[in-house]
Amino acid sequence: MTTILFDDYLNDRLKDLQERQLFEAASVKFDVGYQLYQARQTADLSRQQLAQKVGLTADVIGQIEQGNEVPLRTLQRAAGGLGLKVTVSLEPRP
Repeated sequence: MTTILFDDYLNDRLKDLQERQLFEAASVKFDVGYQLYQARQTADLSRQQLAQKVGLTADVIGQIEQGNEVPLRTLQRAAGGLGLKVTVSLEPRP
């Protein structure tokens, strides 16, 4: 059986422009979700507590933290409940 390192596999897959774009889009969503998760943990709030604070459901907070797509306004509400603001920037691709 041949062993393939994950980094080698990923680099091979990302040579395809469409695959790279999909990966980059998913990466941003997961990063944002993880940032919200970390901020919620630092604030010592449960998903339910944050949800009640901002008028969302715990399931929606979970969706954000798991990297699922949500409306920008929803993300702003969740972030605002943690004293954070959402910023978006457009940058040229490398």
